[in-house]
Amino acid sequence: KIRIRPTSSGQVNAVAKSKGIEWPAIRDLASLLRDLSLISEGKIDDLVKTRLRAAIINSWVSVQGKLRTDGARPSRSLEIVGGGLAIWEYEQALSSNIPRDGAGTQSSRHSSKILSRVSSIQRRLFTIRIFSLLSIIGLFGGSICLVAGTYDPDQLSPFVGILALILSLGMRLLYFAMAPRPETVFS
Repeated sequence: KIRIRPTSSGQVNAVAKSKGIEWPAIRDLASLLRDLSLISEGKIDDLVKTRLRAAIINSWVSVQGKLRTDGARPSRSLEIVGGGLAIWEYEQALSSNIPRDGAGTQSSRHSSKILSRVSSIQRRLFTIRIFSLLSIIGLFGGSICLVAGTYDPDQLSPFVGILALILSLGMRLLYFAMAPRPETVFS
């Protein structure tokens, strides 16, 4: 058995159990990234910190055991467009702001920095979700136009349907391209 212990003191349920084997959960990863940020605060620049975060995330993704993510690709479970790692890092920042014995000012300062960035990240996510909505509308409209074009091929609807489907695909690709990478969200 592999046994992973929490990197934070006391408040983290750090292991996901699956079929008798303990795998590191996303919460473990968020806790480790938080500890990295606390240790490196002011000592290394943001580019190096982002690369360190990327190395930790890639190591987590490369570990065998899809059971820890309910069968999903491990990297998919980290993407911010579905919540992913950013939600757990946010939870780590909130839980470190809860008063408890021995809470240091450094953890509060780091947590405040993360919490101050949440509103801008939420605005960005709202903006990119508009592209997802346009993708769905294009898919729906294109499908209707193609179906209408099969009954009356003299109309422009087959051409419009294909154009709408291409637009839908483009919006979907733009949606995923604009989403921030997990290692850059709170670095």
